[in-house]
Amino acid sequence: FNVFGVIIFYPIPFMRGLPVYGARQLGKLTRLWRGFPVVYIICMFILLPFLLLGISAIFNKDEKGFTVLGSFLVIMIFLVCAYIFYWCQFRNGKEACISCMHQKERRRVTMSNLPDDMDYVLAKLAQLIDHTNLPDDDEDEEGDDLLGSVDDEYTDV
Repeated sequence: FNVFGVIIFYPIPFMRGLPVYGARQLGKLTRLWRGFPVVYIICMFILLPFLLLGISAIFNKDEKGFTVLGSFLVIMIFLVCAYIFYWCQFRNGKEACISCMHQKERRRVTMSNLPDDMDYVLAKLAQLIDHTNLPDDDEDEEGDDLLGSVDDEYTDV
């Protein structure tokens, strides 16, 4: 496999940079969203091979129906790939994907930091209650009952 990679990429000078460029792009996407490598591995090493093996198996059947089905699937896959290319190049698809990855990463970081942030907020709230001498919640409920009875007296009049 490595020998074939050298044979394909090394003789042509501009092709030597393709693997490095691809690795840099994958690294950038991984930096944006830590879940990207998992999605990439599942798509490239599980879904895509199964899809291609399935299409190959459909074409290896000796029935015309399977050949038509395989041809239809190949055309549909080509159209989906063409639309994805169009969407990425001309409809700001790259920016949408990048912003989605930023949002997913922000959500992940927020959820991982939430317990620490809540402990900090609760500690600051306890300090504020001690500083201002606010009554406890139990005393508030008694005060609400007194106000409720006073309101009842005025509504009867």
